[in-house]
Parts: sequence; structure tokens; C-alpha cells
Amino acid sequence: MTGFARRPLALFVCCLFASAQVSHAAENIERALLLSTDHPEKKEPVAPSTAGIDLLALNEIPLKLRTERKFNVLGKKKVTPIVSVGISNPVELKKDDKYPMFVVADNIEGRTDEETVATGEVELRKSGTLMYGDKMTYWPLEDEVEAVGKVRMLQEGMEVDAPYLRIKLAEQIGHADQVDYHMLKEVRSRFYQAIPVVAVAATSNAATSGAPMMSNVPNSYGLPTVGPARRPTEGSGHAERADFEGENQIRLTNATYSTCKPGEVDWYLKGSKIHLDYDEDVGEATHASVWFKDVPIFYSPLASFSLNHERKSGFMHPFFSTSTKNGFDFTIPFYWNIAPNYDAMLYTRHMNDRGFQFGTEAQYKGYNYLGASKLEFMPNDELLNRQRYAYNFQHQHNLGRGVSAVVNWQGVSDDNYWQDMSSRLLQTSAVQLPQQLALNYTPSPWLLTNMQVLRYQTLQTDVANPVARPYFLEPQLNVVGYRPNVLKTDLSMIGQYTRFVNPEKVQGDRAVFYPQVSLPIVHPAFQITPKVGLHMTKYALDNQVSGQPDSLSRTLPVLSLDSTVIFERESKFLDLDYIQTLEPRLYYVKIPYKDQSKIPVFDSGLTDFNFAQIFAENRYSGFDRLNDANQLTAGVTSRFLDANTGVERFKAMIGQRYYFSRKSDIARRNGAQ
Repeated sequence: MTGFARRPLALFVCCLFASAQVSHAAENIERALLLSTDHPEKKEPVAPSTAGIDLLALNEIPLKLRTERKFNVLGKKKVTPIVSVGISNPVELKKDDKYPMFVVADNIEGRTDEETVATGEVELRKSGTLMYGDKMTYWPLEDEVEAVGKVRMLQEGMEVDAPYLRIKLAEQIGHADQVDYHMLKEVRSRFYQAIPVVAVAATSNAATSGAPMMSNVPNSYGLPTVGPARRPTEGSGHAERADFEGENQIRLTNATYSTCKPGEVDWYLKGSKIHLDYDEDVGEATHASVWFKDVPIFYSPLASFSLNHERKSGFMHPFFSTSTKNGFDFTIPFYWNIAPNYDAMLYTRHMNDRGFQFGTEAQYKGYNYLGASKLEFMPNDELLNRQRYAYNFQHQHNLGRGVSAVVNWQGVSDDNYWQDMSSRLLQTSAVQLPQQLALNYTPSPWLLTNMQVLRYQTLQTDVANPVARPYFLEPQLNVVGYRPNVLKTDLSMIGQYTRFVNPEKVQGDRAVFYPQVSLPIVHPAFQITPKVGLHMTKYALDNQVSGQPDSLSRTLPVLSLDSTVIFERESKFLDLDYIQTLEPRLYYVKIPYKDQSKIPVFDSGLTDFNFAQIFAENRYSGFDRLNDANQLTAGVTSRFLDANTGVERFKAMIGQRYYFSRKSDIARRNGAQ
């Protein structure tokens, strides 16, 4: 009888908020009882229980309704409540009427079929929306909520903080004032797979290294795979007003936008209007300016940008300059995103004194190839009254089964092209433009082979100081072999054949064969490596000076002993743990002296004395010069390694070379450059 005696009070409370008949009020009381909790710290809705109702528990209904006011306002069916949504737990939510709305507040008043007002630490959940605020008003017919106070709204991939917000929950249409927003959306993405490519790339230097011109290009890029097609993208900022124009559509007024982490914003975009369209993954801004560290660096009346970090076609900001050579210089570039693995830059340039110039830069990447090209063309140089052009084509291709190819072809219409058309130091100082074709073959991991043809276009930019033409390699064959752990020794070999062509100088063929055997003794604390090699070189020359031999050869033994000891200790600096190493090293080399004055210099030159060369056995690049040596190099290296990751944070080296016999300056006596 006790529970039954309190039933009229419970019916009165339900009728006050639900305006329902007695039978319907009793059903609401049952639902309220099942959803009530003991007011936990996290206000999470409790799933309706399937257990039967204890009539004695009805004694607690009025107290629960007064203190917590937690009930299903518009629930028509008993459905499991929706999980939390927002940035931390994005889920795909169905906006269906079968999902009820849950409200938690200190006080709730009104009629659920007309207007409901909740005040005091209000929490609202419905159809994929979680909202907090000091006061909320809900109109069920419009499915619209107005929130005032410290408002926070969490939806799938979006978090909004504002003092005022009004929104239609199902349609996602509304607005908010003085908004701080944070977006974390899943957007379309494309993935590329790295594939090793063994290739050769010549630089613009005239002198080529005598060692085999091989380098491992670490990776290429592939076409989109069938991997996941979506990935997260992040954006945040502040706006005076935010208009929600449907799902994935937001329009901001006097706002900022940045992809930096919240609280670590360095770069950001500011605009009078910013539209974020996550259906098309495109953002648009009017009166847009780019800021870095609160300093404006660029302005545009209109701007369009990608929300998924993918490239976007469109005009880029123009470039302009002025000079005495060209007058006022103005360039308008257009970026063309042709495909995920192809793009191009088209630009039109006008120089007051010379006229129009048209150019394009393109690059492409495939699963086993990549390349880039650049072309500039001036129909008529008004100062010189002639056409002028420049081109640069580079391509690397992995043909499979250990075969790869490289093309590097550069050229200009005349010697002074870069002097007249460019202000970049790397271009204006370039006088040797490589033109290279190379084919590489790697039949096994311990054997690399390469064949290339390399020529140069030499630019004579100063008649008073002509530039020497380098030797062409027509062709060059390289073979490099390395076989470790053969009877506890390491075997290596370098072989090369080159045809050097230069009609103005001595030219001819050169063959090099350099086998080596080393016996490494490796210990965690030290390493000792004795090595012996035999350097053999043979020449067959043309255009030789009268009285000089056409056939030359040179054979020299090379002995070396390399030893290193590693000490380490734990260290601490600025509350960070490090491992400090101390690595003394001794390197001894013995090479007998041989007169090389009659050997021409095709590709050798004296290297700089630095830490990269101080432990080298030969002071000269290439194979035309081999110094005599009876020397010891002593050095000490100290490193600071991160104790957790092993990453090198700091490195210091000091070294000294000691000569035990006379030093022969082969370069000065024989003209090596």
C-alpha cells in the first residue's frame, strides 16, 4: 500500500511535464525509473532494463525527478540510447525518429509537445548530437534547440564551443555566435606504395667521379592501391558567427582556419567569409589572408583550398619584379591537378623589354617510374629579335628483373639564356648542362652493373674567360661487386671502362680493375679491419702529344688498417637522458710512389680536406691520380644519442693526419684539377 499511496504524486509530476493521460503518465514514470541513476560524475544515459519493475521502488520516484530530472522526453519506443559522439568517438549515427532525446538538468519545465526548458548543467542527447549548456530550450515540432551559456556541441567529427547556439537537430541547420570550433573529419585519400629503383643521376658538374656512378634512388611512387580510401583531416579556428547549413556544410563569418594542432597554431587563414564543404572536401574564403605567427604574409580577395590535403587546380599568387635587363617582370602561374600521380604548372610571363614567355613544369609518378619536365619558350625576344627556349627532362624507370633506366637531358637555345631570363643563382651559375642516358642492371644483391652515355652543353657566358669543355663519356661501363663472409673475409671489386671524348684534348680509353680483400674483426666495443687491394689502370690514347706514348698502364698495391674503439656512458642534459659515446679511431694507409706525369687527367681532382675525406685512402677523386701514402690519421668522435630512441642529437669530431714520408703534390706537378 505504501507504493500505491505515492502513485498520485508521481502521476502529478509526469502530467506536469508530459501533459499526458494517467495511463500514459504511468508509462513515462516507468521509463523515468529505468533511466534514473545516482547522479554519477559522467552523465551517461542508462539503457532501459529488461527486468521487471519493483513496486516498492516507486517510493523513490518523486525524489529522483526533483534532484536529477533525467527522463526520455520524446521517446516513443524503448531503444538502447546512442553512445557518445564527437571528436573522441566518431560513429555513424542514423537520424531517425526511433531514437529518443535524453535530457539531464537541474530543472526542467514545460510541455514536451510544445516547449521544454532545461536549466542548470544541462546535457542533451539526440540523433547523433551531444550538447552541454547552462540553459536549453527545445521545440519538438521543429526539432530545434536553443542553448545559452557555456555551450558545447559534439557531433560526428565536430566540436563547437560558443556562448549561444541554435540548431535544428535533424536537418543540421542553425547558427552560433563567437564560436571556437574543431573539426576532425574522414576525407577521401589515396595511397602510394614505395618501390626501390636503382638509377644513376648526373649532376651539372663537369668533372665526373671516377668511381662507378651508381646511386640507389630510395623509392618511387605508385598508383593508388586498393587500401583504405579515407583518412582523418583536422581543422580548427574561431569565428564571430557560424552558420550550419546541413550535414558537412559550415559557413563562418570573420573567422580563422588552421590545420595546426589546437594550442600550437603557427599558420592560419583569416577571412571575412569561410565556407567549409566536407562533401566536396573544399574550402572557400573571401578577403583571405595567410598569417604566420600572427604576421600577415599574403592576401587574396578570393581563395579556394583543399580540406583533405590533396592538390587543387587553380591560379596561384602572381610573381613580379623589375630589373634593368627585362624591365617590369610579371608572371601568372596556374596549377593543374591532372590526376593523383600527374600534375603540371602552366605559367605566362611578360617582360616589358623582351615580350611574352610561356612555360610549363610537369611531374608524374607511377608504380615503377617517376619523372619531371620543364619547358620555357619565348616566340620572339624583342631585344634580340629571335626565338629562345630552355628544356629539362628527367625520367627514372624500373623495368623489372633488376633493370632500370635513367634519362637526364637539359639544354638551352643560347649561352646567355639563364643570364637573361633567370635571377636564381643555381641557374645563372650553371655552365655545364648534362645530357645523360643510363641503363642499370643488378643481377644479384652483391653485383651492380651500369652503362651510361654522358655529354654536356657548355655555356660560354664570358668570352674573356672561356669555360673548358669537359670530357664526354661515350660510353662508360661500371661493375661493382661485394661478397661478405667468404672464408671469414670480405671480397670487393671495382671495374670500369670509359671512352673519354674531347676533340680539343688528349682523348682515349681507360680501363680500371681494383680487387680488394679485407678481414674485419668486429666486437661490440671495438672493430679492426685490415685490407689489401691491387689498383690496376690501363690507357689507350688518341690525339696524344708528339713523343708521348699512346699506351700507358699503372699498377699499385694499397694497404690499410682501420681500427675503432667505442666507449659510452649515461648522461643527462636539461632533464633529458642521453648516451654519450667517445670513439677514437686510427686509420693507416700505405701506397708506394709512382710517377704519373705522363697519364692524362680525365676526371680526377684534389678533394677538400674535411671529415668526409680525412679517412679516405686517396686524396683525389676519379681514377687518373692515386697518391702515394705512408700516413696515419687519428680522430675522435663524440655523439649524444637519445637514451629512449637512439636518435643522434649531437656529434663532434676532431682529427689529424700524420705523414711518415715525403708528401708528393701530384696535382701541382701534373696539372690535376
